[in-house]
Amino acid sequence: MTKSLLTLVFLTSLFACATVAQPQQRIIIGFAQTLSVDEQAALKKDVESLLKQPLQLVKPSTDQRWVVSLNPPLSPEQLDNAINNIKALPHVRYAETDSLMHTN
Repeated sequence: MTKSLLTLVFLTSLFACATVAQPQQRIIIGFAQTLSVDEQAALKKDVESLLKQPLQLVKPSTDQRWVVSLNPPLSPEQLDNAINNIKALPHVRYAETDSLMHTN
């Protein structure tokens, strides 16, 4: 192969790697009980304040669990802090990252 062809192959592979979509960063928040409309509004405001961005609920969110999309994504440290603070909010039973589970 010529040098220019090798360069083209290398640059093409770099571009292909750079365009691979990153998985969407999401948090799952579960509630201790079904929330009233007023409780949901108050919790939404608190979560938005902690995340420092508007709340983006995605399917399969329900009245007992929210799946929140983070855009822009948070750094790992910011994500850990946000989850820990969300867990401390009233009515929250759990908060965790939405990630694939692997078993071997």
